[in-house]
Amino acid sequence: MEDMPTFERFPQDIAGVVEMGRRLGNDRPLRRILTLLRRMGCQTYAVTEPYQDPDIAAEYDLYYKYSSVGAKAEGVKLDFFADTVTRATQLSACANSAYLGQVVLRPTPRQRVCKAVIRDPFDESVTPLGTHYVLSKAACECHVGDRILQLPASPFIQQDSHAGVCAHAALMMISATMAHLRPELNLIPFTLKEIGEAIRSVTPYFIPLMGLSPIHVAKAFEAMGLAGDAIYVFPPDSEFPTAEQIVYTYAESKLPVFLGLPLPERPAGHCVVVIGHTFEPHAWWPEAFPAYYRRIQSGEGWLSSVAWAGDFLIHDDNFGPYMAMPKHITSVSWVAVPLPKYVLLKGEIAELFAFWALRTAWVTEMTNSLIVKKANRWAEVFKEHLAAGRIVLRTLLMTREEFVESARQTGDLKEDIREQYTEADLPPHVWLVEVTVPEILGSGYRLGEVVLDAGYPPNFVRAGHEPILFIHIPGVFARHHPGLEDLERFTVADDQASRILDRHSAP
Repeated sequence: MEDMPTFERFPQDIAGVVEMGRRLGNDRPLRRILTLLRRMGCQTYAVTEPYQDPDIAAEYDLYYKYSSVGAKAEGVKLDFFADTVTRATQLSACANSAYLGQVVLRPTPRQRVCKAVIRDPFDESVTPLGTHYVLSKAACECHVGDRILQLPASPFIQQDSHAGVCAHAALMMISATMAHLRPELNLIPFTLKEIGEAIRSVTPYFIPLMGLSPIHVAKAFEAMGLAGDAIYVFPPDSEFPTAEQIVYTYAESKLPVFLGLPLPERPAGHCVVVIGHTFEPHAWWPEAFPAYYRRIQSGEGWLSSVAWAGDFLIHDDNFGPYMAMPKHITSVSWVAVPLPKYVLLKGEIAELFAFWALRTAWVTEMTNSLIVKKANRWAEVFKEHLAAGRIVLRTLLMTREEFVESARQTGDLKEDIREQYTEADLPPHVWLVEVTVPEILGSGYRLGEVVLDAGYPPNFVRAGHEPILFIHIPGVFARHHPGLEDLERFTVADDQASRILDRHSAP
């Protein structure tokens, strides 16, 4: 239970929004947030002051009580509504849909946004295919007076440049997101205090201190209860996997991705958190790349569906939440992914295994038989695109429950295949590698999929097919049975293209 707030009218014109930002500190992330709120139809906001917050308390204990800045250990909380709320008694009638989020302001003259939870500004119910998709979000709970309101959001945190820097802010954003996104993991959002304690387990480290290394981030992930080995460093001449493929695969899997950027003006670089991407069904690159820039004669390559992503959606603690960063605009020095600790098979390896599975001799033989018999119109499409290096793979990490539910809801999936998926004894996590071609991906369709055990230890793989649970391509289906060395294989009559998995719906 917190103190009852006071209420004020949110400015309805852009000049009023600018003035409100200036009055509250003229901070770039805050200006970005206020602009988003105006676009979402904000009408009123509530002010709770003073407001006690654990992140402000941690910053105070680590830095401000020892400094001459004179900051207090309490801040200000602002809650925003797309409705007219003028007194606390009206909160009980306020609908979740009218709640737009909250911002906690530091008691400092600059870097004011300690944290913010703002509703996803890209509403999937009215946004057409081909725009912005915030995937790494959850139903966040916010306390407003005596009410607990929920909204689909991706938490944002700004560094204060004294107690913490951009890497700390990124870790706290990831920690807060994962705690809401994966409640079954029983994660607790970290403050600067917990981050500092985690890092000191591997190296002498005291906050404030500029910058974090990959090993620091790995140890912070482990302390949070996540895997610490999904760290990717990219030399300038690296070719596979590319940073784009890594970031896209895990963003499509709804995970917030730590992205390290080398900057010419900052020797220590910068980091942002990737929370989603845009999707462009009319993309030129996936057609032009194999035709103009890469010649494939023997089927030794494939297209990643990242080619259809125009931008990565990010939180940049210097500029604000829900921003679009062109994926080609800058190089990437390293990437860190907050994987559940029992996911042992990485996404790029799962995608590689899936591609190898499509090229095995028995798949070729069964596909050729279907073509000769004219038993499936998609078999020849699959064969031609595989030989030309134009098969498209889209790789997603899913829980067992998510996969089974997706199989139940895919209406155009053959019923016998649906039964195979929904009745199987599955591991806690699977990699779903959707198989499609450029001509139908833009319309939201796939030819089939390869499903792999995400908990399979990669060092146990010998023949290459051990992690594979299912292979499904037009007219062909195979599954792995425990205790058997090979896959059970059979044909599927009248097998058609089906819808791709929609990861873009609200939680």
